[in-house]
Amino acid sequence: MSGGHIPFSHKGRSAMHAIPSKGSIWLMLKQMFNRVPSKWKFSTLVLCIMLFISLLEFSIPQLTQFTIDKIIPEKNMTR
Repeated sequence: MSGGHIPFSHKGRSAMHAIPSKGSIWLMLKQMFNRVPSKWKFSTLVLCIMLFISLLEFSIPQLTQFTIDKIIPEKNMTR
């Protein structure tokens, strides 16, 4: 890991489609927090917002599925 490069596991793919290994993801996060010590609160806030958005992206299809599978067949529109 000389020169500050972060290792990727290519597994036969081109460099554009390289998927970072789990170890390199933690290394990237560690480097990010070490480089921006004055902004770690802001960086943590951004990570929390990203997590919240990811959870919303999961919950919206689940809500749609519940509506289609349960509420519409019962014709119970008061929920």
